[in-house]
Amino acid sequence: RLQVGQSRFQVLRGEYDVAAAGFDHGIPVLRLHGSKVEAAVAMMWRAGLAMFTSDDELAETMYADGCQVAELIHDPRTRAMLLGLFMANLGSAARGRGEFELAETRLLSALEQFRAHDTTLDENEAALEMGHQVFDELGHLALDRGDYVLALDHYHGFLERMEANDDMQTVE
Repeated sequence: RLQVGQSRFQVLRGEYDVAAAGFDHGIPVLRLHGSKVEAAVAMMWRAGLAMFTSDDELAETMYADGCQVAELIHDPRTRAMLLGLFMANLGSAARGRGEFELAETRLLSALEQFRAHDTTLDENEAALEMGHQVFDELGHLALDRGDYVLALDHYHGFLERMEANDDMQTVE
């Protein structure tokens, strides 16, 4: 726990190589001896660091492995939040590679997770924001496919959620 926590601070300080090594050592230990939530959150951080440092393959592996860990979480709200976050990121990665059908499947799966607990997840800003961002990402996906009507529909969904939660700053 300490090593993973320290790695999170190292990411924030820009010490990416040191942080990556700490995550890579600490995550397997958490998976064996820590809670599933701790392990999944650590995997989310490691995947985000991999994306930031352009290691897309590692990021996608961490997101996919994170889904497997999140599936084992007993609390349905926490499980839904983490699965939604992992699937949204996997959807964005697939879209970035031009795998539009896979991206759509993953993004809709993320949206399903967020919607299943929409009212209970509002307390968690990260999950709430990702739920909004899925609409935005679905809009981009529709644009990539040339479906401007569907893109507009998704963008409206994004804006409506932002307005409903008094979060128009995200739109800027």
